[in-house]
Amino acid sequence: MILAVVNALFVVLSILGIVTDPTTRGVGDSAQALTYKEPKE
Repeated sequence: MILAVVNALFVVLSILGIVTDPTTRGVGDSAQALTYKEPKE
């Protein structure tokens, strides 16, 4: 039951864009990521 609540909370936070990417510093996108036209292969 508690796991379902935690998962639901993360889903809501993800939808709202509150969960940050742990591989980048801060909450914004990197300068390199902002220049992508399409994902790298």
